[in-house]
Amino acid sequence: MRTEDLSPRFEDLDAWSSLEAVHAMFEGQLSAVAAVRPALPDIVAAGEAAAVRPLYAPMMAQRAMAAAAPTPIESGSVSVEATVTITLEVAP
Repeated sequence: MRTEDLSPRFEDLDAWSSLEAVHAMFEGQLSAVAAVRPALPDIVAAGEAAAVRPLYAPMMAQRAMAAAAPTPIESGSVSVEATVTITLEVAP
């Protein structure tokens, strides 16, 4: 049966009780869900293939570990003095 065809099962739908109609809708949903079950591995594979995984995830993990590590630095001010020597060579 094509999806556009009328099902003989529902010919007298207008004569059904509300309970019979709800049961029929419920059974139809169960059938639809059951029909998808064999495709679940392919659906999962497609979802995983399409998932965006950030390239910076390892960097974020390092930052999280560093943030959790204790530090001996206390609040206050620190003075740092440095000397830098730069040597340049000028080509002729």
